[in-house]
Amino acid sequence: MTQGITAAEPPPVVTRDLPAGDLQPDDTFGVIITFSASEDDFNAVGVTDVAPAGWDVIVTTALCNPAPFAGYIPTPGTIQYAWFSNFPAGTEFTVVYQVTVPAEATAGSYVFPDGFIEYFLIGVPQDHVPITGDTTVTVGGVDIPPTVDATDPDDGATGVPVDTAIEVTFSEAMDTASAEGAFSIDPAATGSFGWDAGDTVMTFTPDADLAGGRL
Repeated sequence: MTQGITAAEPPPVVTRDLPAGDLQPDDTFGVIITFSASEDDFNAVGVTDVAPAGWDVIVTTALCNPAPFAGYIPTPGTIQYAWFSNFPAGTEFTVVYQVTVPAEATAGSYVFPDGFIEYFLIGVPQDHVPITGDTTVTVGGVDIPPTVDATDPDDGATGVPVDTAIEVTFSEAMDTASAEGAFSIDPAATGSFGWDAGDTVMTFTPDADLAGGRL
């Protein structure tokens, strides 16, 4: 008589979702890990994930489903969640935590180097399953706001003719409408704007002579 052989249930697939597109220093983003409960009996499950070196992680148990018993940061950049209960086979888990890009991060790709889930039965490990899915995020070039490189007349200049146009040179090409909207003199005066040098030099020409003492 030949006994039937029951194939072992395959381990669950654990996936990590990371944001697409470029991040910037000081950005905070969510990491989502999803998996299904094992077909085998267990009464505890733990999730461990590791962010790129030097990146801070933030526990967000309220965003997880089902809600974990607790969330931990055992070492910098490492996050752990734990559940203690008898979950029906196939229970869907959604794990969420947050990560902050360091202020000093430079442009490039950064790897989430490790991550896994473990199932336990009465404290004894049953399965150790690696996290698959997204493994890298990209930090783009740092956004540096434009600066004013020069003005003509110079800041604090005296003896300037009252019919002088005001010229401002910026460090990069500007959104002309925004720059014109931000420009002001005190007291206010009407005039027209012109742009040169690839929208890096703005000239304000007043409609009439400026009164002495205008800034």
